[in-house]
Amino acid sequence: MYIRLRRILCITTLLVCTCIGPVLAVDQGQEPVGEYGSIDWIAMQIRATGMGVASPKAMNMSHARILAQGAAKVVAQRNLLEVVKGVHIDSETTVRNYMVQDDTITTRIQGVLKGATIEKYTFGPDNSCTATISIHLTGDLSRAILQNLPQADSARGQALGLEGKIAQLEQRIAALEQRINSLQQIKYEQEDLSRLFIQLVSLLAENQNARIQQTTFTTSGKLQTLEANQQNIRANLKMLSDRISRLEQGKEQVPGPNTQTANNAGYTGLIIDARGTGFRPCLRPKIFGQSRLLYPGPYIDQHTAISKGYVRFYRNLGQAQHSSLAGKLPYTVKATNSAKGLKRTLILPEDAGKELSAIIKDPNGFMSQCKVLVVF
Repeated sequence: MYIRLRRILCITTLLVCTCIGPVLAVDQGQEPVGEYGSIDWIAMQIRATGMGVASPKAMNMSHARILAQGAAKVVAQRNLLEVVKGVHIDSETTVRNYMVQDDTITTRIQGVLKGATIEKYTFGPDNSCTATISIHLTGDLSRAILQNLPQADSARGQALGLEGKIAQLEQRIAALEQRINSLQQIKYEQEDLSRLFIQLVSLLAENQNARIQQTTFTTSGKLQTLEANQQNIRANLKMLSDRISRLEQGKEQVPGPNTQTANNAGYTGLIIDARGTGFRPCLRPKIFGQSRLLYPGPYIDQHTAISKGYVRFYRNLGQAQHSSLAGKLPYTVKATNSAKGLKRTLILPEDAGKELSAIIKDPNGFMSQCKVLVVF
């Protein structure tokens, strides 16, 4: 009886461990896609495997292994493309959706996948070969996927109803504000250049008057005064000339009204604790606050978003807070939940949404540099 119970216990333990296996893989940030690939959202990497067998026409054992290796690589690349198709850009859209709409995207992605890294070849006793290959989600692959696509797709299939429409209007307003600010900056620079030009003309006039002024050159004191005046004029002219050069080259910022940043606390990054919300990672998750789309938006530096990612993902809050991307003083907020039916969309509390709404107006702020981390 004891032996039978022990056997039952062992079988039960084995079954439990077998069932837990896939759960552990997901818990580590791995998202399986199909039968032969997965997405590692922590490392921002896609991985796939492919199996190949030797051709019957192989001349010898070595030749058979080479043929099997080549076949495995081709199958692995094909499977890698299928994994890429399953990558979610946001809650509503996968890469497959975009590839159906535009054949050029397919061509770009296929070209990038040819440079995938071959991690290993594994040979079986029958000389079959399994190739494991991988490629980073950021960089060339993100550029191939996101090139010429809208910066934010809230207008397409937005399931948040009124919030989605508000998000569209907010994005358009933000873009207009940026344009207005640019025009105002140009106006300030033009006004400053006009003032400098007037000063320059005045100094030249003073210098000319000094030259034609009747002066008794036999008086050494008057000569010294004239020379001192000319030296001052030359110094002022040089200073004005240098300032004009800096303004023309865009190296000197002309102060305008309301140039003080809204990030008074000096935050260096945004960390969103999405644990318990059911959130699932994607390339470009939408983050809402105050009934508006906060992130991503037209203020984002697209080069940074493509090369480093719109968002980086973590499983541990402490690791996120100590990451170099978050900086020394990250703004940490707990997400209220993910949107209903949109597990790759996050909603922030009203107070956080209000503060972040002010911060995103800073064109050089941490959100424009994609310093956004999500713990899930």
